[in-house]
Amino acid sequence: MLNLSWFQTAAANILKRVLDPVSQARLCFFNNQTPAEVDEFIFPSQRPVDYGGTAPKVTVYWPPIMPVQTETLDEEALGMIPSSDYNNFIN
Repeated sequence: MLNLSWFQTAAANILKRVLDPVSQARLCFFNNQTPAEVDEFIFPSQRPVDYGGTAPKVTVYWPPIMPVQTETLDEEALGMIPSSDYNNFIN
């Protein structure tokens, strides 16, 4: 979650205390001062400028248009199925 209010931050801190460590590791909370940490989870080209990214601000919502992704994922490091294996599986 990005740019939480003070109330949301307090609620998230309380919530994290009752979750098991695996669930805690899946939750990520960021503020305006941590855009480099957000880059680990969301490519800058997919994040609007308002949130520290490079994607233009969305003003038209239909038809949906995704910004061009210039970065690549390290699928193995993220524990993902390689794209080639996935494409072979669905075809």
